Amino acid sequence: EGAPKNWQLKADESESVLGTKMHALLAQLQTANEVEKVVQQAIQKGSFAAEEQAQLSQSLQALVLHPQLAPFYQAGLDVLNERSLLVPGQKQRIPDRVVLENNTAHILDYKTGKALPQHKKQVDDYATVLQNMGYQIGHRYLVYLGQTLHLVANWKRS
Repeated sequence: EGAPKNWQLKADESESVLGTKMHALLAQLQTANEVEKVVQQAIQKGSFAAEEQAQLSQSLQALVLHPQLAPFYQAGLDVLNERSLLVPGQKQRIPDRVVLENNTAHILDYKTGKALPQHKKQVDDYATVLQNMGYQIGHRYLVYLGQTLHLVANWKRS
């Protein structure tokens, strides 16, 4: 789903292509201990080539075990991956990952490429919708995917 059939990783593959592949896998991932299973299933479905398994698994493990992000990939959490937030009269919004803890919503949004100001605005929009639904906003993370992870966390909301 979402990923073209038989994507091949090249040694010089761009950051954004790797990020796009990771993004597709993260949509399926609930907890850190599911990384291998999710990658295996994607390969079996033909979404990725078997040669990509090591790199994709390694990149996903780095993300789900990252000290700031690991708490949001533990078992037993209420996780909403790629779920629409509907607001009457507005376009739907689909955050990549919302983790609900009691009455608190933590927002993680995955990006590829360069960090842009509108990325923060997009997450702030998700936060506003969730607040209007009665949630307190906990952590907000922009997670830039690629060969190395880059995090932007908990900026001042405009």
